[in-house]
Amino acid sequence: MNLNNNKILLLNKFFLSNFIKKYFISPFKEGTGYNIINTTVYAVLLALIVYFIYYLIKNYFLILF
Repeated sequence: MNLNNNKILLLNKFFLSNFIKKYFISPFKEGTGYNIINTTVYAVLLALIVYFIYYLIKNYFLILF
């Protein structure tokens, strides 16, 4: 049972590693630029960062004044 769990963890790690290489690292190394996967991830990260900054300004910045 433990051996199967280790195989699953290794496969997941291998899949994640290949996924990151394929969609994030290789496009910039090869000069092909953006694709739908990395563009979507970057857009979601940007939205989360903007929301976090808005939250900080709304809740903490207004307390100072």
